[in-house]
Amino acid sequence: EPCDVFDAGGMHCVGPLAMRRRVKWHNDEDDRRLVAKETQKFLETFYGAGKAPMWIDTMDDNLEKLYEARPWRQYVIEAETGKLIAATGLAPFNMDGKIEVIKNAVA
Repeated sequence: EPCDVFDAGGMHCVGPLAMRRRVKWHNDEDDRRLVAKETQKFLETFYGAGKAPMWIDTMDDNLEKLYEARPWRQYVIEAETGKLIAATGLAPFNMDGKIEVIKNAVA
């Protein structure tokens, strides 16, 4: 969440995953694209160049509506086709079952 919408006590600005700058609510897709590029660059320091693909949502938040991830859900999407292969429900309930769903989907 942007810091001007939800500022969890500044915790996104400290620690090992601290952001380089405070990110405010996006006004347009260019704002979203910039944050995605910055995040991708950061993640690639851990995973390697080209190993942290990023997508941005449109300003109507259609992707968010389709794949809502709060409080914690996981989706497995086939990269070549965009087909949804597996999805989990709300966590932290039945975590063993959810992990099994993900393992089976990527096997």
